Amino acid sequence: MKKCKKCGHEFEEGNICPECGQDQELEIERTIEEIQADRIAELEEQVSNGADPKELKKAKEAYKNLLKKSVDRRPLPKEKELRKAKDLAVEIVAIEQGSMTNRQYIQKALEYRNSHLHEKGTDVFTDFGAGGPAAPTEKTTKVAKGLQFLLDTYKSDSLFNAQLQEYMKDDLGLLRKLAANKKNK
Repeated sequence: MKKCKKCGHEFEEGNICPECGQDQELEIERTIEEIQADRIAELEEQVSNGADPKELKKAKEAYKNLLKKSVDRRPLPKEKELRKAKDLAVEIVAIEQGSMTNRQYIQKALEYRNSHLHEKGTDVFTDFGAGGPAAPTEKTTKVAKGLQFLLDTYKSDSLFNAQLQEYMKDDLGLLRKLAANKKNK
């Protein structure tokens, strides 16, 4: 008669437990947490079958501590540290044509926008007036979120460029104004 290493079921033939399907030839790798959780479950079962209430309390306390350790051990996601807007502006101005992809440029522009928003509360994607950029608007926020979505979704430069072209639409009125201003100069 064989006893299953996993579920404890006794069986006569073969190496596979008919109850849980565990192959008895394979070594079961278990973590300390799994073993402790199983022991706690055993203690709780014993308690429900008439075991000492003090043992149940200990088991529940051990389970709570085990759960807390497991949760505390997981690393917290690190917040990305914002670089200074002034440093980013210097980098952007120094970019030479063709030295980076559109994806890299958009990434740096969004980083600059976020840093500027954090430091000064104004949005560099807004129209510049006499006092510089204004507060974020619904439209600038929509553009920034759309660009961030493209960055997060399309990791290759070619896919990013294709989707960027789909996302960005030319404002014909603005293009006419720019062309008229160019003629007047």
